[in-house]
Amino acid sequence: MIRLLQSWGMPVVMTIAYATLAAVSDTSTTGKAWMAIGLAFVLVVWFLFRFLTEQAALSRAVAVGDAPRVLELVGKQLRRRKRPAARVPYLVYQAHAHELRGDFPAALASLDEARLDTVSRTAWPTWQVLASAVRVGVLVETGQVADARRVLETELAPAAAKLDPRFHPTARLQVTTSIGRVLAAEGKHADARPMFQAVLGDIRAPSVLRAVARRELARIADDPAESATHRAELEKLVPDPSSFLRRD
Repeated sequence: MIRLLQSWGMPVVMTIAYATLAAVSDTSTTGKAWMAIGLAFVLVVWFLFRFLTEQAALSRAVAVGDAPRVLELVGKQLRRRKRPAARVPYLVYQAHAHELRGDFPAALASLDEARLDTVSRTAWPTWQVLASAVRVGVLVETGQVADARRVLETELAPAAAKLDPRFHPTARLQVTTSIGRVLAAEGKHADARPMFQAVLGDIRAPSVLRAVARRELARIADDPAESATHRAELEKLVPDPSSFLRRD
């Protein structure tokens, strides 16, 4: 009931108010028509505001790695959308959230359901980068390092190359983080460290990528004190102790 009121309460109240005003006002048919146009304008603005608010909330949840919030918002959108192309962004975000929770089978299932071939040519690289980065992360965490390397080189890197780094800095950071994760999984720690340091040194890096970089640096650090420092910073970025990023 609360969700119903949040979604339709204001439009219903405004419609009743405008209908009452039109019924009791001493005006011509033209005047009532202008009232109807005003109501339509108000409703359009309301639904546009709701859409932008939900998108902003989803973007923030993804950036900070708030997996439960991402899944909540994505679930609402997936229930509304039936076209494959419209579902792609939310399925990719859903896969990302499942990865952060450590639910790797669910992450792969969401990626497999997302039909990236249905989105527009201009939108495809953006969603391919995030989807491939999630797949690389899942493959690394499940020990399928050779497959992770293949996805990195054949899917992630080519898609990122199609994006202008000035307008899509996160895509480049996704590639850098994924390269670091694959190198670390291959035991090439010396080569992996500069990748993660580059992410931490970029002010445009979202919190979730910083958290991944801190986690990986803590895992491959030779000095226990250095590892403890990275873990302390990771706890600041990811205060939830149950988060996958806080696990070893």
